[in-house]
Amino acid sequence: MVLKRENVQLKKEIAKKQTLLTDREQLLQTLQQQLDVLKLSKDSFSEDEKSELNKRIETYIKEIDRCLSLLNT
Repeated sequence: MVLKRENVQLKKEIAKKQTLLTDREQLLQTLQQQLDVLKLSKDSFSEDEKSELNKRIETYIKEIDRCLSLLNT
């Protein structure tokens, strides 16, 4: 009787671990796809486009900083 309960418990643990493993494999696949997209996009920007993108990012950062300072006052 004790062995049966232990067996059931171990089967539950195995099922949990398999679910966790599947979730992690899906996450890994998603992250790998995102990395591939980033690698492709990195090479496809011209220098002018990169410069323009950097300017836009800097503008966004300045706007965020301004908003944060307004919130802190």
